[in-house]
Amino acid sequence: MKVEINVERFLNNIKNTKYDYTYYLITHELERLKITERIGELRPEHMNPILLFLRDWMPSGWVSWSEKKGRWWQMGSELCKVLNGLRNEFLKLRDLDLEHFEPDRHGNAVKRIFECIYELKPAVSEEAIATVASKVMHLLKPKLFVMWDTKIIGFYKCPPNAEGYLEFLVEMKKLAGQLQSHLNRIKEKAEELRKVAGEAYGMELCSEKSLAKLIDEYNWYQSRR
Repeated sequence: MKVEINVERFLNNIKNTKYDYTYYLITHELERLKITERIGELRPEHMNPILLFLRDWMPSGWVSWSEKKGRWWQMGSELCKVLNGLRNEFLKLRDLDLEHFEPDRHGNAVKRIFECIYELKPAVSEEAIATVASKVMHLLKPKLFVMWDTKIIGFYKCPPNAEGYLEFLVEMKKLAGQLQSHLNRIKEKAEELRKVAGEAYGMELCSEKSLAKLIDEYNWYQSRR
């Protein structure tokens, strides 16, 4: 599905919400812990920020299901084991962002990471499982992986699996290409939001909204119009 970005609408849709403060704090903590660099030697407690993010950002039905089945904190141990087994795949994506993503070169690593997280079956429907996978991937590589959810999956008409996510990421790279001439304005907006969020929490946040995160916000609004 070919999508043309309306740049002015894109910029206008970028703003802080109460959920974004959680996002800033979680990504700030993950950066502090150097989670992605430690893949291969992660411990279950390193998964806590990711689980907290999922609890705040995922549908209440998924959280209730996870807690009812006694899998909520067990997921931390399972996810940790899976991620440690993906060290080589993450090394192939080191320092990579969405703009420099090459499907032919990086596609197999992306699909492998998605598939392994998907196989944890952390939810009750294919779309919800695919949503969890994309959110975990984004938290680990926020400059590369774009999150999706059920509405966004439907909007782009991609199947909720590894092949579908790769197709989606290729489309997101095209959207990023449309924004190249506006990157300075986008970065200024992202920096402004980071400062506002930092002031709200009385701390200097090291993370900001990446282009991949901003595209996610644009997709969220577009898929719900």
